[in-house]
Amino acid sequence: TKVMLKGPVPHMQLAQFLSENDVFLNLSTTESMDKAVLEALACGVPVVTTNTAFKELLGPYGLFVDTTDPEVLADAILHAREVDILPLVAQVRKEHSLARLIPVIVEELTFKITKTLL
Repeated sequence: TKVMLKGPVPHMQLAQFLSENDVFLNLSTTESMDKAVLEALACGVPVVTTNTAFKELLGPYGLFVDTTDPEVLADAILHAREVDILPLVAQVRKEHSLARLIPVIVEELTFKITKTLL
């Protein structure tokens, strides 16, 4: 198994780059919905992450781990290669697409601006 640490990838090449990989490993602890995880999933690449923001979404697939222990991560990566993530890919594409996200952001900003002006 090869591990590749890649520097910046131009956005236009991102989908192709991601789809060429077996697993996307995300060891973030931001506790926020990291778009890198969503982009990998949308490209059909299984993700193993420690980011608790994805616990509910990825936990049922065994793709969320709550430790960075190398043995646990290795097991999760091997497991990820065997998981049928097609339902997860469809869910991410539906619920986290730009077409769905932009109106939500506009509504939230409009609410905050209106609240500030009142």
